[in-house]
Amino acid sequence: MKNFCVIDIGTNAVKIKIFSDGRYVSLRNKPIGQVNNNVSKDDILRHVQDFIHEAKDGYQVPQNQVYIYATEGVRRAPDSKLIQQEIEQKTQRRLHVLDPKREARLSALGGLSSIELKNNPKQVLYIESGGGSTEISLLDMSVKPFGVIASQSLPVGSQDGKKRLNQYGALDDFCKEVRKKGTALGDNTQVVINSGAAARLIAKRYKYPVYRPAALEKNQNSISLKDFMDMSRRVLVKKDYDEAFCRDYFLTEGLQEGFVGHVNVLNHILKNLKQHNELKMADALPITMTLGGLKDGIAQEIEQQHETKNFQSVLRTSQFSRS
Repeated sequence: MKNFCVIDIGTNAVKIKIFSDGRYVSLRNKPIGQVNNNVSKDDILRHVQDFIHEAKDGYQVPQNQVYIYATEGVRRAPDSKLIQQEIEQKTQRRLHVLDPKREARLSALGGLSSIELKNNPKQVLYIESGGGSTEISLLDMSVKPFGVIASQSLPVGSQDGKKRLNQYGALDDFCKEVRKKGTALGDNTQVVINSGAAARLIAKRYKYPVYRPAALEKNQNSISLKDFMDMSRRVLVKKDYDEAFCRDYFLTEGLQEGFVGHVNVLNHILKNLKQHNELKMADALPITMTLGGLKDGIAQEIEQQHETKNFQSVLRTSQFSRS
């Protein structure tokens, strides 16, 4: 299998995952600054070029095996087209600006690869808390690797940590889609929350000392849905602040203004579906946390490309469009 690399341009950082000599390597993320509340084009161009040089010189990645992707930061930037043109001109590689649904699918693919789900769930409610957007997907686990029952992207993320959610219209649309397809969330549903990168950014911003808590590193599923939501609500309203819980789940006292992420999003989904009698999840259902992400999911698809030698056909038949 050929060496290759995935460069992921997010809202807060440019990231890279390299496959070289049969193993994966992730280099240190390169932060993206802000210009007039938008991603810095100069930062992105510099970081992408630096990563390509590192991949070629240090890991023998050929030019035609460099894959570059961008998400919400580039999608909503006023100079999005210019960023895309300059990157493609200077790297001679295509920049794939992912639409939200494809981003959600690839993020879930990456996140699920790093954990072991309990009790072979029929469905997974997957929440990806990113820097510039928050994706929610209800996944059908009866097909491999999974099907998508419903998916929605909220254009608010950890970059807007002090901004109130105010995206309930989009969340309601997600819940309507779930209900329309006759899917009830029950004991055979697993909740998976991916808050790795966004949470580390929040932790750093608020000078919180722990970036990778033990609960995530050990892939623990021990906290129940009820305990997780009860403790989260208390933290968000400054009641019974539990330092150990906050350390494990990336919640700080500075976020009660309405951090857009797993707590508010999950809380609203559960309330909505319960109101319409579409919620049968037991309070004891475990919450699973993960740190895998978009670049991990893309890398899996590229592995499939090399293995099947039919990647373009796979993309054309996917239910998710390619931008």
